[in-house]
Amino acid sequence: MRQLLGKLNGRKQRHFRWIPNGILGVATRLSILFSKGVMKGRIDINQFVVVTSTNHAKLYGLYPRKGTMAIGADADIALWDPDKRITLTNDILLHGADYTP
Repeated sequence: MRQLLGKLNGRKQRHFRWIPNGILGVATRLSILFSKGVMKGRIDINQFVVVTSTNHAKLYGLYPRKGTMAIGADADIALWDPDKRITLTNDILLHGADYTP
């Protein structure tokens, strides 16, 4: 596999960050989950926070300093505008492919 990655990317790099085209969909996952999950009523906003923040903080041993809004926790906040509409195009995405989920 290492030899294949070196041939595919032309840089002879063997670290995962040199995988050709990057990891498609990373930049769009949260917005798709919010749009198709929260906005369509499939999950509530609290479930969205748990799935996108709290669970990861717990998994990596960062909870309760991260992944919750509580006294003593870091003030890492993401704001979502449920009324904002954009059209995803390759011009605004940072990956090396010509498609995205």
